[in-house]
Amino acid sequence: MKKILYIILFFKTSILFSQTNINYDIKARFDENDGKIDINQSISYKNISDNTIETIYLNDWSNSYSSTDTPLAKRFGEEYDRSFYLSSKNKLGFTNIHHIRKDGNEANWNRLSDQKDIIRIDLNRPLEKNDSINLDIKYSVKLPDSKFTGYGNKNRETFHLKHWYITISPIHNGEWKKYSNLDLDDSSINQADYKISLNILKNLTVNVNLESIGSPVIVDDDRVIKNYHGENKKEIEFVLGYKNNFKKILDDQGKLIITDIYSKNLDDKDLNENVIEIIKFVRSFLEVENDKTSLISKIVYEKNPYYGLNDLPSFLRPFSDDFLNEITFLKAYLHYFLNSKLTIDLRENHWILSGLQTYIIIKYIEEFHPKQKFLGRISNLGIMKLYNISTVDFNDSFLLYSEFVKRANLQQADITVKNKLTRFNERIASPYNVGLGLKYLEEYLGENNVKKGIRKFMKNPKKSSFRESISSNTKKDVNWFFDDYVGKRESFDLSIEKLEIKENNILIQVLNKKGSIVPYTVGQLRNDSLVDLRWIDPKNKSTSISLKYLDSDYISINPSIRFPEINRSNNWRYIKRKIKPIQFNFFKDYESPKREQIYYNPIMNYNYYDGFSFGSRFHNKGIKMQKFTFELMPEYSTNQETIVGAIKGQLNLFNEKSKNYRTQINLYASSYHYKLNSRYRVILPGISTFLRTPDFRSNKGQVFSLFYYSVFRENLKDSEMNPNYNVLSTKYLFSNKTAVKHFTIKTNFEVSKGFGKIDLTSDYRKLFPSGRQFSARLFIGKFLWHNRTKTNYFDYNLNRPTDYLFNYNYFGRSEEQGVFSQQFVMAEGGFKSKFKTSSANNYILSSNFTIGLWKFVELYSDIGVIKNIGTSSKGFFDSGIGLNFIPDYLQLYFPFYSSNGWQINRDKYEEKIRFILSIDPDQLMSLFSRRWF
Repeated sequence: MKKILYIILFFKTSILFSQTNINYDIKARFDENDGKIDINQSISYKNISDNTIETIYLNDWSNSYSSTDTPLAKRFGEEYDRSFYLSSKNKLGFTNIHHIRKDGNEANWNRLSDQKDIIRIDLNRPLEKNDSINLDIKYSVKLPDSKFTGYGNKNRETFHLKHWYITISPIHNGEWKKYSNLDLDDSSINQADYKISLNILKNLTVNVNLESIGSPVIVDDDRVIKNYHGENKKEIEFVLGYKNNFKKILDDQGKLIITDIYSKNLDDKDLNENVIEIIKFVRSFLEVENDKTSLISKIVYEKNPYYGLNDLPSFLRPFSDDFLNEITFLKAYLHYFLNSKLTIDLRENHWILSGLQTYIIIKYIEEFHPKQKFLGRISNLGIMKLYNISTVDFNDSFLLYSEFVKRANLQQADITVKNKLTRFNERIASPYNVGLGLKYLEEYLGENNVKKGIRKFMKNPKKSSFRESISSNTKKDVNWFFDDYVGKRESFDLSIEKLEIKENNILIQVLNKKGSIVPYTVGQLRNDSLVDLRWIDPKNKSTSISLKYLDSDYISINPSIRFPEINRSNNWRYIKRKIKPIQFNFFKDYESPKREQIYYNPIMNYNYYDGFSFGSRFHNKGIKMQKFTFELMPEYSTNQETIVGAIKGQLNLFNEKSKNYRTQINLYASSYHYKLNSRYRVILPGISTFLRTPDFRSNKGQVFSLFYYSVFRENLKDSEMNPNYNVLSTKYLFSNKTAVKHFTIKTNFEVSKGFGKIDLTSDYRKLFPSGRQFSARLFIGKFLWHNRTKTNYFDYNLNRPTDYLFNYNYFGRSEEQGVFSQQFVMAEGGFKSKFKTSSANNYILSSNFTIGLWKFVELYSDIGVIKNIGTSSKGFFDSGIGLNFIPDYLQLYFPFYSSNGWQINRDKYEEKIRFILSIDPDQLMSLFSRRWF
């Protein structure tokens, strides 16, 4: 009887599958030992377009893990992720296709040459409108290790199946979208009906976003077959495991929510209430029903979390477990819900999904947590009351991150296709910017008008565009939002240029300094409370506005509305005095448009002559980059018992429409000791121009620089031989760095009273799948003229440059013996062994090679030639073992053999060991930030 009921139920389910033009029937057997799935699959596809189809494309995203030359592997390399490239083959994933048959006959198929996860099938007979085709595919899928993307095989204990089966490639606007898997969670496959039969071990738990059919069918003592179905589904996601970490929750309509997003400190009652509250809010807001079964995995959130929200250990977290769980589930659920309901091209129109996600989160926070602060409980600490950031609302965090990239001129147009966005823009800045823009539209058009437009779009995304849906509910112009706000990368900068009080009126002039013309509000504030607010619809870049004076303290543009700008400090004018008060703070703070902010913090430096020098750093560098910054760093030298330190000023000129995206004007001065009781001073004005390619994800970059060094030194034994000097230096740098390949080339031309020289440095590194890295460096230097009778201080050197421009962080720059003389800087000759004759006043040619042996252990070799005026050229070589713990930051060199003979068996070998050590915090921070931009 059970079998008869099962057959009837299965037959009824199959009738439903005629509702869509794509049907998948998948019979899969899962081998938990190998993480392998054997699949027999049928695909029924009906051409409902107006076009004749001669070729069909299939997504086989499991095969994107098959080698190091797939688009996915290359993307990992672009983001400095070496884990995939260095993994053993048994950690990778792949698809092995046994056959593809079309209507019972062998199909003519192949993989695209540069996209191994896309399959092309050529049809013998064109598929006309309303014609159907059946594909039968037999294949095996090997799951990748989950460490790459979060999906796949996790220690043979949990198996997260995402993009695990072959699908019809998405068709949008009558065009095949041959998108490779790039770990962007943007699968845009068309909705389909599914029947899936899964053969697994009895003791494996199954969580899936499908409805089950009947009871499991017993195969033998160890295995069962479980059957599932679903209608109008985009992606089918399974989580299999020996331990079930998921909880099942029925919402207020009896629909099933399966999730592993919950806090251990949260009881089931509170969890259920939180989840149901969120489901109801989203359903009510969008007026779209959720699925019968939804699978909300924490992996979705972990791949794109609220950065900084829950990265701290639990005892330091500023938010309650209840709030953390709520906001985490909200973000993950919105991603799942919008992804499953928006039948649009998500690689091209990603901004709609991510923008709606952020907008709905903002609305949710406003309704349920309106008083939540950005820093949570930390905002209530007494010391934090001194900082503006303690008053910042949780929703202001979206504005902070959006403006962060704009200040650095790293933003991209939100409509840029997703795979062309930088990591930071894709995950943070663009979603937040669009969400803020939708909230701004709501303030301008009215909440109901925006809601109606969004609901209209959600109900039928294919019928009308997002733009048409929003525009249809208002008579106001919204072209500025779609054409400029999300359509261009140019930032906005609204500024109060003039302010005049005449009798009872305030006359102001507002200038739109950057970006297109946008509506904005102008408000008056008294005692930090808003006393007047009105919308302005400007017709020109410059607008004169007359307001009734209400005895206000400030007048402001958008005082109560979040609108991302490159500079919001000029949005505020203090009416009762012209100069903003100064605020001093210990830590960097959130920018206050009402005050000039100066920060101070302790600093410590070390060199052999000054010893430890302690001092304070006074600066105006806030959380976001500023156009002009200064640093004043006075220090007390414990050895010399005197004041040392540095001062720095920097003016950044950004160009948002040119590949010359930043021009930097610098003035730097420093004074420390280069010997005991011998002080040096360097004054360095300079200008640098930074260029990049139109592709922001490219790691290629160029820098042109011009510097003028003025060096003054005290207590010179022979001022005639080693004078004070001025040097004009012009530099050019080209770089292209990824996790796998690294290439730079640098040229330098220097002119001074006593010499002129030109040199070139080229650096190449290549990481092999075995984990070994090969690097090669070439240095060529030539004096154009040289007054060698005066000094050899400016000569090239094989093993230890004199650093006459004081560019290198030598701990003991004048030492010829002792541990500080063993400090190594990869410059000029780059030799690790020392030689009696190592300087050159004519030319130098040097090559440096390293090859990885095991992990951080390397074999190095250097070959070079130097030439002095009046003597023959002389060749040198050396070799040894290097320990490369952190490239360019922490390395050790142990010389073995050189032009001096064997080194390892000589006395005082420890004095021949060289080391690289960087303690510059800014330099070290670049290790962590480079993958994001």
